[in-house]
Amino acid sequence: MNMKKISIMIPCYNESENIHALYRALRKQIGRLDRYQWDIVFADNGSTDNTVELLRSLSEKDGRIRVIVNQTNYGVERSSTNLILAASADAIITISADLEDPPSLIPKFIAAWEQGWKVVLGKYVTRKENPVMRAFRSLYYSIIAAFSDVKVERNVTGFGLFDISVIDEFRELGEYSLVTRFLCAELGYPIKYIPYNKPKRKGGKSSYSLLKYYRTAVDSLVLTSHAPLHLASFFGFLVSVCSIFVALYYFIQKLLHWNTFELGLAPLTIGLFFLGGVQLFFIGVLSEYISSMIKRQQHRPYVIEKERINFEGYGKPGRPERDEDDSE
Repeated sequence: MNMKKISIMIPCYNESENIHALYRALRKQIGRLDRYQWDIVFADNGSTDNTVELLRSLSEKDGRIRVIVNQTNYGVERSSTNLILAASADAIITISADLEDPPSLIPKFIAAWEQGWKVVLGKYVTRKENPVMRAFRSLYYSIIAAFSDVKVERNVTGFGLFDISVIDEFRELGEYSLVTRFLCAELGYPIKYIPYNKPKRKGGKSSYSLLKYYRTAVDSLVLTSHAPLHLASFFGFLVSVCSIFVALYYFIQKLLHWNTFELGLAPLTIGLFFLGGVQLFFIGVLSEYISSMIKRQQHRPYVIEKERINFEGYGKPGRPERDEDDSE
């Protein structure tokens, strides 16, 4: 009887200070689950430190270490998507390289998978971060909860286990980036959540800036909801109705008080800037959705791979080929 195989998938960028500690922690958990075949797949997203050299050295010592080296930094979403679609195991476990996702949860993920759960995600109860970032994160989840077309669980990242049948479904979708927690909710997969306490990163500095967090938040809203478009339509209608009533009010006042009523520049200036601000805001909303549509239609590769290490026997992942009818 063939043993089932599990792949641990790890995107990384400038994580040289964490690679060895992460590898030791993973080996410790793997040693406790000897009823499975294992491999650990790293995807380096154009690191500028010696991360690739460390991964190459580990792969020479341990044949279960596989490495994808990207040509340059394509962003965490595209790199992670390419990594996930490289899976050829019965299940994959996605985990961050900074040790904020504790490897000690792996046995719990496996136990839930053995019980029949196809998607098992970690849900952090506490997280060590500054109060400002905590406030922004809370606001982000509140906005997503208010506008999303699907129920999105709070405090859930991509850390978790996915059955290969789920990954195959992702391949068929051909998405330009896989935000797994949103896709699983949208596709209706039952999800098992495992609570944990999220520690600070072990070493190094996060490459995520406030601007990148903002970009992720906007992309998440666009991916999960059409409500901003509906809101733009409703708000445009509301402003138009209000403008008509204001115009009628001033028209009537002028007729009744022709010689004494003066409009003045203040209402005109305020109204002009208000309407201009509303128009620019909703043009921005439209541009986000148009940008998302363009990305879906371009059908470009997720990344250009510079090198693959220890990938003998693996097929090269990619988006499903479109039928000729799809381009019509």
